[in-house]
Amino acid sequence: MIGNDIYEKTNPKEMDAYLDFVHKNGKFDVVIDGLNVVSWDWKRSVKERQGCERLEMALKDLFSKSRNPESLRLAVIGRQHVRRRWASVEKRFPQVAFFYSADVSHDDIFLLYAAANSGPSTYFLTRDKLRNYRSQMGSVAGLMARWQRNRQLFYTTADRRIHVMYPSSHRLQVFGDDKSLHIPYVNDHRSTVTGAVPDEWICALKR
Repeated sequence: MIGNDIYEKTNPKEMDAYLDFVHKNGKFDVVIDGLNVVSWDWKRSVKERQGCERLEMALKDLFSKSRNPESLRLAVIGRQHVRRRWASVEKRFPQVAFFYSADVSHDDIFLLYAAANSGPSTYFLTRDKLRNYRSQMGSVAGLMARWQRNRQLFYTTADRRIHVMYPSSHRLQVFGDDKSLHIPYVNDHRSTVTGAVPDEWICALKR
């Protein structure tokens, strides 16, 4: 994910600080792309988008859906320009670990590393489809796609609130009987990335 030149996405000092953060806080149950969560409504001003309310809604929803909220371990990845604004969220959720990358760094690498390092049962929350990273994976792009399919969380914004959605328990393969077929497909005609994750279903009736 980092590639041959670490300076293209981060820097050695920041990477060392991040690895210390991961090792200090241990394994996470969910890793959250904080800026992705708060920036879902691009019609609003930058100040509003980077506010705390949406992030708080996502955290509350995750805790409310957990069977063991007292032991739920969450990590939020953000950037330095929102650190002061998110300070109130940190105070309200002291059990959540926050890491702030430099504004010029690629924060996706921190999200993905924390999730992968925490083990196969960890989820990660982002609306980003991560096509650029899958395209760099070569022969293991399909493996990353399956990981996304099983462990990536999304969210809806119904009623001006954020509702976290867990992955479907259905296997993404063609299902059918003598009357119909249910076919998973990628709802994006521009996608040419190997291993793209199907996000819609076609229901076809046989005649």
